[in-house]
Amino acid sequence: MHSPVNRHGHWLTAEHDKQRRADLESGVVSPYLENVMDRFQDMASCVHQFEVLLCNELERSTNTPTSSRMTPEDSDYLGYLYNDFLGTHLRQGFFLGLMSAIESVLRSVCDDVAFLTRISWERFQRKERGSLISRSRKFLEHAGVFAAPASKNWELIESMNTLRNKLVHTDGHANGESAARISSLAGSLPGLNFEHGFVREIGSTFSNEAFRMAEIFLTGLIAEMMRFARKYGDTPDIGINAPIATK
Repeated sequence: MHSPVNRHGHWLTAEHDKQRRADLESGVVSPYLENVMDRFQDMASCVHQFEVLLCNELERSTNTPTSSRMTPEDSDYLGYLYNDFLGTHLRQGFFLGLMSAIESVLRSVCDDVAFLTRISWERFQRKERGSLISRSRKFLEHAGVFAAPASKNWELIESMNTLRNKLVHTDGHANGESAARISSLAGSLPGLNFEHGFVREIGSTFSNEAFRMAEIFLTGLIAEMMRFARKYGDTPDIGINAPIATK
């Protein structure tokens, strides 16, 4: 009988399994959070610094004597940078990248849980409908008791994912259940202006608030993954030595 193959197509040996299990049980999952959140903290800071710079330039152009003011063309360009480039590209781009990072962490966590429990993540994904976030949540609930993230935080991240999809695929337009989700999100996430089925503005506080929500979610997720791995380390008759589950 052949050895099992991992998602990268490499043959797994007993020694490889043993090392991976030891890594998980010792908390090697934690770099997911450290690397992702540090990187996005830097990006959020850059967006904020650029915004402050533009605000200062706009204020200077308004308050300086007429003879020293910038040309109308320069003023219009500053307005474009602040209202269009910053909102549409920088703030939105930061948010899209943040959501991709959340999905990447969820994939890694689900891979690790599947490894420990021998429940097939790939097979589960094929059976379930919905977004990756929705399928990940169902898989983690199916595989074991994850006390975190809290249900309200999962719902918030799913609403953020709905917003991401509408920004990418429909230029911020939404209706029905998607509109209801985004409208509710706008009430929880300062800086997001959603009216009449359309994202009208991504304001100055949006990047920091989106980052804060993601940090709460990922902190709970990674801490729970580490607890879950330790539980399997303390119970050797389940997990890596268990037969592959058929469900």
